[in-house]
Amino acid sequence: MPTRSFAPLSGASREAAAGVVTAGLSPCGVLPAVEELIRLASVLDGPRAIVLGRGFNFSTAEEVALKLTETSYVLARAWSVADFEHGPIAVVEPGFPVLLVGGGGSVEADLESIAARLVDYGCRVIGLFDCGRAPRGLEAAVVHDSGLPEELTPLTLAVLGQLLAHRVALARGADPDQPRALRKITRTW
Repeated sequence: MPTRSFAPLSGASREAAAGVVTAGLSPCGVLPAVEELIRLASVLDGPRAIVLGRGFNFSTAEEVALKLTETSYVLARAWSVADFEHGPIAVVEPGFPVLLVGGGGSVEADLESIAARLVDYGCRVIGLFDCGRAPRGLEAAVVHDSGLPEELTPLTLAVLGQLLAHRVALARGADPDQPRALRKITRTW
């Protein structure tokens, strides 16, 4: 079989490759933040919540909302920040729990803007972030800076979100390993 040679990586390709290698180790790096999740869990004591993400972490927001609903019975709905601001924001009121999920980068300003707006409305705004800092004014946040580029932060933030859902379930007296009415095998026929 002939061997193939590839040109060495340079510039952005090298950074992306390094990020992929680092990403394999990054989810383990969130484990020290587990105790910090307790502050966030107390805000998500139900019965409903909004989870907001943007860009690469909109899918992470969807995953976290699903896990909150499945394991702790909090009716959580995920939205993209952009979509949320064009209508669904009408559901919030003082005391409404909102979880922000962000990995910095190009959407950081959008998360800061919606955080300020929700805090002004009196919402209980909390967050999970894989970047240098959380937006100002949040009631609580877990900030884990893995050093990953924004496009790879869903790996660490999904793990943090799943661990948060686990904490919320335990705080609400639910067994996150045996959610009611949920089967591990879904029949599709």
